[in-house]
Amino acid sequence: MHFNIMSFIIKPIPGILLMFAIAVFTMGGSDLGIPWPGLESIFVFNEYTKLFFIDYLRLNYILLSILIGMIIGNLFTIPNCYCQVC
Repeated sequence: MHFNIMSFIIKPIPGILLMFAIAVFTMGGSDLGIPWPGLESIFVFNEYTKLFFIDYLRLNYILLSILIGMIIGNLFTIPNCYCQVC
């Protein structure tokens, strides 16, 4: 079985960057110096979105990350080269 170490190292990089982008989008980037408050903080600012999303649905940044990951995974197809096992 032919094994290329560089492709083994490079293939996960887009997925890791996407996970990082989703985390910054939902949780905020103030720890990293990115001026984005986060999706959960934006929901808390408005009285009605706080009541529905935070109080009734109990959404936090962990659940928001899972939901956004599911939405991205269902809207965009994953290329075959990322689905193959080495």
